[in-house]
Amino acid sequence: MKGSLCPVSGRRPLSSASLKVVLWLLSFFLLPLGCNSVFYQPDSTLWLLPSDVGLEHDEFTLPLFEGESIHGWVVRPKDGLRLGTVIHFHGNAQNMTSHLGFSHWLAHKGFELVVFDYRGYGASRGVATRHGTVSDGVLVLRHFGVKLQRENLYVFGQSLGGAVGVSALALSQLPKVNAVILESTFASYRRLAQKKLASLALTWLFQLPLSYLITDDYAPVDHLQELSHLPLLQFHGTSDPVVPYEQGKELFKRFVQTGAAGVERRFETLDDAGHTPVYLGEEEGFKSLTLEFMCRYHSNPKKCVETTARRPIRLPPRRDRAELE
Repeated sequence: MKGSLCPVSGRRPLSSASLKVVLWLLSFFLLPLGCNSVFYQPDSTLWLLPSDVGLEHDEFTLPLFEGESIHGWVVRPKDGLRLGTVIHFHGNAQNMTSHLGFSHWLAHKGFELVVFDYRGYGASRGVATRHGTVSDGVLVLRHFGVKLQRENLYVFGQSLGGAVGVSALALSQLPKVNAVILESTFASYRRLAQKKLASLALTWLFQLPLSYLITDDYAPVDHLQELSHLPLLQFHGTSDPVVPYEQGKELFKRFVQTGAAGVERRFETLDDAGHTPVYLGEEEGFKSLTLEFMCRYHSNPKKCVETTARRPIRLPPRRDRAELE
């Protein structure tokens, strides 16, 4: 989640930007039905194309109701050899094109990559809401899950996208998913809001009543029983200023409690790291760890390991912003 309920941490003098956030939060007393909207910060800027990183893609549109729709890309793996499919649930800010930088490397390693925008983001039509994001995720999962039911399928969620992905995956009732990868994801919308309110001197005293203006519908911790059979790899930085480390640990603890016997649940702590740092840049360590995890639950582990080991990753260049049409 690139944006946050509050962009500062610790009790410190308020900047003008922080004061605007506080006043916005305080206005929830008058507009309680609109509180959940703070989690959604979409735009229609075109940040990065698959072609910018040497990949080809196909577009898809899934119609909803009254003119609303979900827009997405199927990014084809390099050289046409597909090891499986990864469905990427992106975070709360911008749109799927700004988050492609976190996941395009999977296509370079041989996985088909499905990226999509929740309604209200990018070229998807509608308004982003809690129910809408989860419903969109369920629709995408079912669409590709049925289409690819005999293939290897993975779910990858970052920040808000991890929360949406967990609930959507549980509600989709897909018969076959190989594993789940989460980064910088939280356990509860309401408890995340309370943590952020507690970090500001002006709202610290009111953190509890204000947090109850945020609903906890579709909280990830309420949907873990349905995922008890799925292997999990989860990352979180100890200095995450957006989603506190404790929220990630709470989610993982509940994953472990609800997991079936023998199912792998792995948590990787990133000391002094911030928000969603794992897959950006040239660092190969965590990418290799992720691929090892994915191959372990692949239908052909040996082929998966051999294929991913010999494929390089091309990093994305800088590009000027353009508006999506």
